Amino acid sequence: MKKSKFIAYTTLFLIFANPVLAQNITCNTPISKNDSAKSILRKYGKDAILGDINGPEGEIYKGVILYPNNPKKRAEVLFYDEELKHPSSIQFENQSSTWNIAGLKIGDSLDKAVKINKNIISMSGFDWDYGGYASNLHNGFLSEKNQKCTIGIRFEPRANAQYNESLSGDRLIHSNNKALKKLNPVIIELSIGWAMQ
Repeated sequence: MKKSKFIAYTTLFLIFANPVLAQNITCNTPISKNDSAKSILRKYGKDAILGDINGPEGEIYKGVILYPNNPKKRAEVLFYDEELKHPSSIQFENQSSTWNIAGLKIGDSLDKAVKINKNIISMSGFDWDYGGYASNLHNGFLSEKNQKCTIGIRFEPRANAQYNESLSGDRLIHSNNKALKKLNPVIIELSIGWAMQ
């Protein structure tokens, strides 16, 4: 085998075999539904810590933080139980994050998400604690039906964007809504989630 091919194959093997090098979050990478806080801390060593994670409505949860000192790789793992044995989700939201999920990254537009999903996306209105969260992926490519785990997406209007109250508050908005299409909000948070075991 030629040296260049050997190097290429070795590089690909390391990327897909080593969760520390992978930048794509899937149902099984960089953690899986069978991991616990203990196994994650053992796997990542100094690159993982137990810490407080902010949630909606001022809630604070105990969880595991991967790469806590590296904004580009920081990701937060939440759990169903106080013993931290059953992960519920892994999420990231830093604007400089290099993680992606199914080709989506922080800062991508609603248009791109719809294109990847190959179907409309429904979300809650903006300007409240649960604003902008995608609530229905309509069995598209990003849906649990096709991914075998739940992909969470949160959108937000671009800075200084002007929009009316029809896009705000506790209401359901579809991506084919004319006002929403014109606004074309961006992704500010991405996550992978699992059902309780």
